[in-house]
Amino acid sequence: METNHEPIIACVPPVAGSRPVLHVVERVEQRKENPRPVMGAKVYASIGGAENQGMLDALTATRRAAVILAHRGFTVLEGRIGWRNARLSIEAIPRCADLGGTEIKRVVSDDFDERTLCVNIHGVQVEWVVAKARTS
Repeated sequence: METNHEPIIACVPPVAGSRPVLHVVERVEQRKENPRPVMGAKVYASIGGAENQGMLDALTATRRAAVILAHRGFTVLEGRIGWRNARLSIEAIPRCADLGGTEIKRVVSDDFDERTLCVNIHGVQVEWVVAKARTS
């Protein structure tokens, strides 16, 4: 069975007992003559399109940063991923001083002094809150 453009080949799908399906074969000979170039790294197509690629990249970077922090003995409390930037919140421990964070927020009241510090790890903003009781 042929159309005037392309050969049509009947084949049996891998599911047992199903009916034969017609597959259109296009440019088979051309593919044999010009095979695709071999690439060093496997390229994965975006799941659902290019719109999701930014979120998938943010998820990957956030996971990478969380694993690094966990291996260094930090406790990851929360992860937030949005269009602006990915963020991780970690528990404030004395070892956080080794990260060398920058103060991004300060809340001062009569009872306490609360500072939020952050550092960038692989494009992910890692934050922790240092709270001290104020003594008068």
